[in-house]
Amino acid sequence: MQGNPSGPLNRITLIRAACCSLTAGLVWICPLPAVAAEPIPLAVFNFDNQTGDPAVQWLSKGLADMLISDFSAVRQFQVVERERLIRILDEQKMSWLGMDHERAARAGKAANVRQAVFGSYRVDGTGIEIIAYVVDVE
Repeated sequence: MQGNPSGPLNRITLIRAACCSLTAGLVWICPLPAVAAEPIPLAVFNFDNQTGDPAVQWLSKGLADMLISDFSAVRQFQVVERERLIRILDEQKMSWLGMDHERAARAGKAANVRQAVFGSYRVDGTGIEIIAYVVDVE
């Protein structure tokens, strides 16, 4: 029996691959010293659902969780805990929704991170488009 190429498990595999690619890309573009004395502090924010479909809202936190897991496995990064980010966003009177470069930088500074990751996604009948941004907070 053949699987559905656009089925949910295949989409999750593609999303996972996209998150791994983003993680690898950030590791590659970050200017790291030959021997990093300390890990780079990093904040990962939830992704915005550009589709508006509540059936795919789980990807908002799911994409961020996958990236957090991937970045946590890379010793050059120290990922800020989600609970701490929630507190900071509350203190700054900011929402997870509608994150942009300015807001990510402001929340990142409050969290004492060097870089912040945020983005959005759009799901249609045949695929998913994920756009991710890395903001240099300093």
